[in-house]
Amino acid sequence: KRLLKWYYSILDECKLRGICREVRTVFDQYLRDPHATATHLPYFKGDYIPDAIEEIIATQGNDTEQDDAGLMCKLAEDFVQKGMKEDIIVAFLSIASEVKDTGINDCNDDIDIKVFNDRESFIDMCQKNNWQFDNLQRAKHSSMMILWRILHSC
Repeated sequence: KRLLKWYYSILDECKLRGICREVRTVFDQYLRDPHATATHLPYFKGDYIPDAIEEIIATQGNDTEQDDAGLMCKLAEDFVQKGMKEDIIVAFLSIASEVKDTGINDCNDDIDIKVFNDRESFIDMCQKNNWQFDNLQRAKHSSMMILWRILHSC
């Protein structure tokens, strides 16, 4: 719950700066809406929702009666039973033109970072730091680390 409070405090700051328009929970946004379908849900491999959906489908077996509304109902029940109604957050980001000026000085100059000048240097850096791109999770992490390096080289 402490981590969740921290997330909400960060998102409240984002709302004040105009970075995000609205913050809701998955339960409120998708599972309470009678018109929402499973295709509306945020679906990220390794996240809770895909695993829960697959588990629901597996327990239903080859039941042809299982429709999208039934799946959403079972998922909502799962959220309630596990006390997760408030645990998964959805943040609706603002369009770039709507974002207020935060006074943050972004460095937009051309940055000359030697490790990015040629392929071998880049691969060397990735190998030394164990940055890999062989699956989505590692690619996200490696990309974040590369962006951090660029940001801190300004």
